[in-house]
Amino acid sequence: MNDSLKIAGFQIGPLEEGRMIELLGKLDFSDCDIVVFPERFIMDTYDNFQKSDAYPILSEISRGKILIAGSVLEKDNHQIYNRSHVFYDGFPVGFQDKIVPYDREKGRIGMGRIINIFRTPKLTFSVPVCYDMDFPFFAKISTVKGATLLLNPSLIRKDFHKEWHTYIEARVLENRIAAISVNSRNENFAGDSVFFHTYVEDGGVRTLKVEAGDLQRFNSVFTNNGVEERRKMRIREDPAYYSFPSKEIVYE
Repeated sequence: MNDSLKIAGFQIGPLEEGRMIELLGKLDFSDCDIVVFPERFIMDTYDNFQKSDAYPILSEISRGKILIAGSVLEKDNHQIYNRSHVFYDGFPVGFQDKIVPYDREKGRIGMGRIINIFRTPKLTFSVPVCYDMDFPFFAKISTVKGATLLLNPSLIRKDFHKEWHTYIEARVLENRIAAISVNSRNENFAGDSVFFHTYVEDGGVRTLKVEAGDLQRFNSVFTNNGVEERRKMRIREDPAYYSFPSKEIVYE
């Protein structure tokens, strides 16, 4: 894929559904190919998110683009999951459950059982939810399965931003890919979303960092930057074996 894709990360929430719907009506979603919201951008817990008032609004926002609808807490078979819904061109195409619960989520949030790989004519990507980026397995398996971009809804306290950025950069550099991690912007979380991509220089691979600061809408641009061969080389060189299950979701 040689086309450039414009990404808009929105540092919004966490808000109750009614307030979030009101905010979504005021935001500008034009001039972008991909939209990403933060983890838990809507605070409510749902029995079925597809029946919520927010769901058709999110579908409409996704017309002509990919939308990663942050994540919400949703019940499924008597268990609550931290779930990120994915939309494309006005339709839901799947979701990703957070695989590794963090701290107070343990015992309350179910573990996701599969890594979904979303494949389009122009982009193959995956959606690690927040803490899933702290561990190599999610990014590595996604890369082996063809993902070149990780879209990471996050919710990171302001006193851990340095460590958060370090994890994102590590996943990007070790796999020769790109990633955007989108945080909420308020007193507790303070925004500071970040986009990293890799590029080839002086015979090696380097990273470029773009920071959101306290902007509500954070714009970045994804291209492969000539690293495809370096990515394939890195996959061949890695002697480790990663066995977590994955599934492809293909759409046109």
